[in-house]
Amino acid sequence: MTATDGAIFYDLSYGNRWKGMLAGVAPGEELELTRVKRIVCAGASAADAQRHGESWLGAFLSFCERGRIGSLQSHSDGSYTLVLSDPLPSGAEAWERIEASWPELG
Repeated sequence: MTATDGAIFYDLSYGNRWKGMLAGVAPGEELELTRVKRIVCAGASAADAQRHGESWLGAFLSFCERGRIGSLQSHSDGSYTLVLSDPLPSGAEAWERIEASWPELG
């Protein structure tokens, strides 16, 4: 699997789940990355979260930025947060943006 294939795989997975993953979070809310990682790893075994959690987090953050669901914000102390859009896009709007971010396949 190429890096592009992997990104598309994650996009397909998150495309069906992002609204549910963020169900308890308000539009415009600012999330510490540790909280985002807990959201992304929810339901996974501890071993899988340890092994794959960072890559899942990176893929989800990329998905959120490309779908304009949220954006990373850097802070003067070197930390980052994910700031959700307000209002959040519809699932169709986010998905259209995600698909537009893919390189041509073929």
